[in-house]
Amino acid sequence: MDAIVDAYASSLQFCSRLNRSFLDALLVPFTDARDELREIKTEEAKKEEKVYPANLNDYLNYQQRYYQKYEKVIMSGIRDKFDINFREEGFTRSLSEYIDCYSDIAKMTGFGQDKSWEKKGGNTIQRYQCIRALCLTSFNINNPYSA
Repeated sequence: MDAIVDAYASSLQFCSRLNRSFLDALLVPFTDARDELREIKTEEAKKEEKVYPANLNDYLNYQQRYYQKYEKVIMSGIRDKFDINFREEGFTRSLSEYIDCYSDIAKMTGFGQDKSWEKKGGNTIQRYQCIRALCLTSFNINNPYSA
């Protein structure tokens, strides 16, 4: 039961750190890259006045270059955020614990060890039902597979 509780706790910790990393990346245009994007906007606003009335194709090309600059700044900030967050000691530790806990459960249940389960007449569905029954009984939940 301790292995299941540890796996659940490590899963929550890892997923929360992973979610925080993606949330940080999502907020880059509104926080970290905000000043750079504002500078690009003011620089390009001067050019837009000259290009807009001239020709539609020129204006569309201008818009494309404008958004490419925006995208370059934003993607650079997102890459930096992910690099920092994924190299953080807490993230790597939670990932390591997550893998260790699920590895312990796999060892307990025999997943990936050998095919002796199938040799004894069992199949993957029966193994799944056995693991599910173990989890359900560990948390005192009614077990539909009990005899």
